[in-house]
Parts: sequence; structure tokens; C-alpha cells
Amino acid sequence: MIQQIINASEFYIKDFTAVRLEPFNTYQVPFTFINSDDTPYEVEAFDFLLTIYKGKRDKVEFNDNNFVKSSNNLWLDIPVLDLDTGVYNYRIKIVGYNSIISGKLKIV
Repeated sequence: MIQQIINASEFYIKDFTAVRLEPFNTYQVPFTFINSDDTPYEVEAFDFLLTIYKGKRDKVEFNDNNFVKSSNNLWLDIPVLDLDTGVYNYRIKIVGYNSIISGKLKIV
């Protein structure tokens, strides 16, 4: 199922489950950006930042190298997710702008 985000400033919540010490790739459920007039909103020019955190001080950040951008689609591609099992919060933001995607990340 494609996750649609109407524009780059809309906040979207999506939860994921990942396996510890294995690749984390969301290719099957990319985030698709569209304008309010249903035209594609190109994301290739933007840099993205993923922050995974548990509490206020414990956080891990993944930069633009861990994202794949194709026209108006965005997905994560992390070779190895080296986090302890548990439930984390995450947020994805366009660098220099507000967070646009957030949710829970369960590591099993």
C-alpha cells in the first residue's frame, strides 16, 4: 500500500516493525508525495534525516545516504539496524524544514 503525503509540510504517522541486525528497507511501502492538485511532488532535491529515539537523550540519526528518492517516492534503506529490541519513536524530516513523518519503530 502506498503511503500518500499531500505535500512536504504535512505530518504523517506510520509505524514499522524491523528485525534487529538485519536490513531495514521500506521499499514495499514508500511514502509518496503529491500536491493538492494530485500532481507528483518531487522529493529528489531534498535531504532527509531519520532520528530514532527512546526517551529524550538516547537517539540515533541516519542521514540522506539511508534514503532512496525516486521522483515523488521516498523509502528507507538501512543495511543493518543495530538497535536493541524494543519500541522506539522515530521521525523523518526534510533537512532545514519541519518533521514530516513520525511513528513507532518496533525492533524484534
